[in-house]
Amino acid sequence: MKYVILGLFCILLIHCKSSGPVDTTTSVKIVLDTEEPLPESEIIYLTGNQTILGNWNPTALAMTRRSETRWEKTFDIDSAHLEFKFTLGGYDKEAISNRGVIPTNSIIHAIRDTEVYFVIEDWKNPENEK
Repeated sequence: MKYVILGLFCILLIHCKSSGPVDTTTSVKIVLDTEEPLPESEIIYLTGNQTILGNWNPTALAMTRRSETRWEKTFDIDSAHLEFKFTLGGYDKEAISNRGVIPTNSIIHAIRDTEVYFVIEDWKNPENEK
């Protein structure tokens, strides 16, 4: 009986060593819909508190256009606490509500791979301000 237990222990030990290190990266997918299509020349960017988001550089991470009103981006994060905003390349053109209010930072606590959806109602644009 001792040999059976020892054999099972050896098989378990070999299996654990051969499985390699555990992958600890966390992936976030952000899907964004705009209420109105943007001109082909416009690009939506993500900026935020992570290295990949440029540590608040408003042109750090360009999203990918999937249709006239759908954009998305998948990326790995440094830590579970993620804060971000959407811009059209600068804080003078960041996302706003239909009332013209700049929303607070979007916050996600991602402890595993996460997919989130957003809708942008409008964009801050100094040329349109009264």
